[in-house]
Amino acid sequence: MFFTSTPAATSEDSWIQEARQNISRTEAALDAFNRQTDDPAVLNAWVQQLSGVRLQAQKCTDVRSETVDRLKKKLEALGGVDAATPTDIIDSSQETRKRVAEQEIQLTLCRALLVDAMSATDQIRELQSEIRRTYLFGRGPNLWDVSVVNLQQADSLYPLVKSFLLERLQLNRLQYTQWLVLAVLLVAAVILAVWWRRLIRQRLAHSRGGGLTAAMTSSLQSCFAADLPLLLAAITAMGWFLYTLPSAPVPPSVVVLLGLLVYLTGSVLVRTFLSPCPPAEHFLEADPVYCRALGKRIHGLLALVLIAVLVYGTGIQGILGPAQWFIARAAFLSTAIVILLWLVTTMRNAPEPFNSRKLRGLIVLVLLAGLFAEIFGFRNLSVYLLRGLIGTALLASILWVAHVLLQELFDGMEEGRHPWERGLRNTLRLAQDEPVPGLIWLRLVIVLMTWLLFASGVFALWGYTESVWTMLREGLITGFQVAGMQIVPLNWIIAIAVFALLVTAVGWIRNEALPGWVEKTKISHGAKEAIITISGYVGLIIAALIGLSLAGFSFTNLAIVVGALSVGIGFGLQNIVNNFVSGIILLFERPIRTGDWIVVGNTEGYVRKISIRSTQIETFDRADVIVPNSELISSQVTNWMLNDPWGRVTVPIGVAYGTDVGQLRELLLEVAMNHTLVIRDGAKVSPPKVLFRSFGDSSLNFELRCFIRLVDRRLDTLSELNFAIERALREAGIQIPFPQRDLHVRSLDPSIDLTRPRPE
Repeated sequence: MFFTSTPAATSEDSWIQEARQNISRTEAALDAFNRQTDDPAVLNAWVQQLSGVRLQAQKCTDVRSETVDRLKKKLEALGGVDAATPTDIIDSSQETRKRVAEQEIQLTLCRALLVDAMSATDQIRELQSEIRRTYLFGRGPNLWDVSVVNLQQADSLYPLVKSFLLERLQLNRLQYTQWLVLAVLLVAAVILAVWWRRLIRQRLAHSRGGGLTAAMTSSLQSCFAADLPLLLAAITAMGWFLYTLPSAPVPPSVVVLLGLLVYLTGSVLVRTFLSPCPPAEHFLEADPVYCRALGKRIHGLLALVLIAVLVYGTGIQGILGPAQWFIARAAFLSTAIVILLWLVTTMRNAPEPFNSRKLRGLIVLVLLAGLFAEIFGFRNLSVYLLRGLIGTALLASILWVAHVLLQELFDGMEEGRHPWERGLRNTLRLAQDEPVPGLIWLRLVIVLMTWLLFASGVFALWGYTESVWTMLREGLITGFQVAGMQIVPLNWIIAIAVFALLVTAVGWIRNEALPGWVEKTKISHGAKEAIITISGYVGLIIAALIGLSLAGFSFTNLAIVVGALSVGIGFGLQNIVNNFVSGIILLFERPIRTGDWIVVGNTEGYVRKISIRSTQIETFDRADVIVPNSELISSQVTNWMLNDPWGRVTVPIGVAYGTDVGQLRELLLEVAMNHTLVIRDGAKVSPPKVLFRSFGDSSLNFELRCFIRLVDRRLDTLSELNFAIERALREAGIQIPFPQRDLHVRSLDPSIDLTRPRPE
């Protein structure tokens, strides 16, 4: 018996009885299974049934274990019971012990069900593996014996195939008029295709576009136009045969045309990527010569696909004897393996990671194994290896192309190559070089999904059993334990996707919706910026919490994390926390704002960005200085534009003694009044004034003081006022003196004759 005996529970869940019955039925069916006559597919249904039991039992085990642990902790908190214990505590303790006993019985039942279901599943997996080994390694007659038999029956093969084809193609049923109508339709289809092809080529010649997607689309249209006459003619003939010939069974002529369409479609796709038709150009980052060589080999495989469609579609294998069919299949598989080996020789020039020597060696070994298996009669193994190898290559190619196209799409969204991409960036209010919010997480999800699809496809191609797929599915759904934490891959993929969407939504709300809403309020500009900035951080924290919750992260140990973080803060994170708190103060108190001209220590410039940890200041030399927020709070900061952008300019002037000071005063006031940035009305600040500061050694010293509207234009305004004052003083004839010194010689050597000329 798979199910072990367990103590009966007083109130057993109904699903436990049903699960027990399912395991018993599976046990009986497995004992009665006949490996020679029974269908192995029924084992898959049993595996799925047991998988449901295991999932329920695992969930029951986890829930009951958590409940038992919680109740035992409650008992420890209540303590021991003695004569002095209050009655209510005694009752609570007894009730808790009763619940612990009940939950432990249920836990025992769930664990027993889990063990029995896993044991039954293991036996089914062993049976499936045995059946698969028997199938793959079943041996038939070898190639030499088959060849000898075919040589003996060679005379009867040709007439048999000829009569079969004439009868099955059913072309002799068409009358003369029907053949004539078919010819007219084919001519019309070819003419229409040629006209259509010319239109496509004319449009492609005038089309302009950048990027991988545009180049691939152009190449696809060009190669489609090149084969358009054949494609349209084949479709026309196939439609005519379906209309005129009996539809049941499908006429082999229709199958032949369908195979031709498959071949032409594959040829168009191969040339699209490897050898684009004019006027399209090569767009892959690979050597064009290598791509053309690769395309020739793939065309050989497409020809084999066409032959396979014709053989199986016409039913010709039904008239062949076993020996004849074996030799035909051996010839087909051997040709396919030779072409694949020929294709592998081109992989040394392929881009990474397809040019790996180890990968080429592995492929060659698989192909040679398939060839020898076919020769020595292991035909199932040969087909298995060839099908798995070709399918894996096609799957890898398709997923690689899809991955490249998606990455091209994401790169276009980042750069805004196409109009719709630029419109999306404008909708999200993104700057030119600003990344799209959440796109990096979407890239990660795409990579994970690509690998997941590839792994699933490889298992499917190489003939996985249902038990293996069930095991993988359970691994994705139930996960595995890592350091006491349950990791569920499917939950993590969902969590990353949801986190990416939430980050994108938060970015849109912060950049698009929230600014429009706060502009309608009456709060100050600083408070508006604080709300927008804080909302972005809060949104990211909420998105992270939701993502972690979906991933299965437990917040019960958050107190331990906070305690460890507190210790870290005490030892080495003081500055980070100080800057963080200072950033919050800056965002709410707003002593500085974006665009202000401030001076902090030796740094002077404009505030470009206030983050939660630091502030970015752009100097007048356009150098970006990152200043920690703690310095802006604890140090002295000069903000020239805190309350308003006004500021005062002081212009010192010195004139010669004897200058008419009244005239000078009028000239200076006139110069100030004529400047556009000078405030003249004096409603909030004093109007321009001239102060007589002092009597200098060689000049009368004055100062022109005036307030301007934009203090960050102070240096430019000072220079412009100096130019205007110099011009006004020159026109008025007022001199600006330069320092003069009188030299008094107190003693001189009597032998020196100052009147005698100096020798030349």
